[in-house]
Amino acid sequence: MSSTQSNMSLDHSRKEDKVRKGDHPSGSSKKAKNDESMFAGFSEINGGVIRMPNGSLSFVETVTRIADLIPKYLKPTPQYGYELLNQAFNCKAELKLENLQLFGDIYVRNCIGVIFGNYFNQVESISRSIAEVPGLVIVLDPSVGPTSLQLDGIVLTALHINLKAVIYVAPGKLDLLHCTQLHSCHERGAKVIFHKGDLGSCYQRAKQHAY
Repeated sequence: MSSTQSNMSLDHSRKEDKVRKGDHPSGSSKKAKNDESMFAGFSEINGGVIRMPNGSLSFVETVTRIADLIPKYLKPTPQYGYELLNQAFNCKAELKLENLQLFGDIYVRNCIGVIFGNYFNQVESISRSIAEVPGLVIVLDPSVGPTSLQLDGIVLTALHINLKAVIYVAPGKLDLLHCTQLHSCHERGAKVIFHKGDLGSCYQRAKQHAY
């Protein structure tokens, strides 16, 4: 796979890996809109989402497709009863402790969703099922503000599900958080490559590496 902080590309695809084309879920026309206007950036995802025949986004089926995959890679988040809350509010309360999830927070679910979404976005040009993909390539553009979710979150999640991770660092000034993220990823097994050309050639080299 290849990625900007974070676009990803995988390898090259067989016909059986093609994205499902789902029908629109049944329901009242008065329900909330089910299109890109509600989800910023979805217009650029292409195959990463499931679309209806008219091209509009089928949000429910898109989320369901990712949700069906997640249990194969992540354990359920632990839930525990809380007797004091039960007594205080006269109810049965349970705490869903995301701090006991992988990496100690909920972001692993978001990150694995990004990885799967990128796979489906590129499935037409990949020759492997998602279980056979060996890794991903990410481009870090220093001019883009660092986000833990998009860099080390995705890389750590990829490594956890046995994907190799390669980070191409484009030319530019790295701030402290960028450096911390890169160090964290490298220490956990990601390969970091500092590209000497311009940003465009960095993306081109990363795509060549991914394919």
